[in-house]
Amino acid sequence: MKSHSIQTRLLIVLLVAFLLRLYVAAATRMPLQSDSLEYYSLATNLAQHHQYSFENTITAYRPPAYSFFLSAVLTISQSETSARVAQAFLETINCLLLFALGRKFISEHAGIWAAVLWAFFPVSIVQSVFLLSESLFTAIALGMVLLLSSNNFSGKQKPLLLGVLFGCTILTKPQSALFILPIMMFAKIRLP
Repeated sequence: MKSHSIQTRLLIVLLVAFLLRLYVAAATRMPLQSDSLEYYSLATNLAQHHQYSFENTITAYRPPAYSFFLSAVLTISQSETSARVAQAFLETINCLLLFALGRKFISEHAGIWAAVLWAFFPVSIVQSVFLLSESLFTAIALGMVLLLSSNNFSGKQKPLLLGVLFGCTILTKPQSALFILPIMMFAKIRLP
């Protein structure tokens, strides 16, 4: 019965987090500008023309992972709204990952509180208005920490998955190597 109560609370927190982000994204109606506009432009070109380019000029100005993520969303529905819904979904996934980490390292109640705090954290809420790579990066980084603390993998599975996630973080935010690489080196000591 106790775990059912935690599951219900978690579901409510995740639903509130997602709906709050959708509401803020819809109510704000901010036009895309600066970095958001560039990511959206790259993603649109990927989805429509299969080129990583600005106005038909191939570029390496932005790391590609977030643009590829947005491109996948825009392939399904070509609109800023769908991109913002995906952004809200990513931030909700981050709530879930924080719950999982809190539960793993402290307790289920700590996990719920971590999810609640992220659900109402203003920066996380605003991330659904802007199309920026931070939400994707945070999800990948939290996934790495969860994987590092997991004992559910045998042999070379865990190092392989960590390598893939590490590569994804670099392709999302290259400067992440500065703090993720030491984490991975520390993990090597603990990996079989």
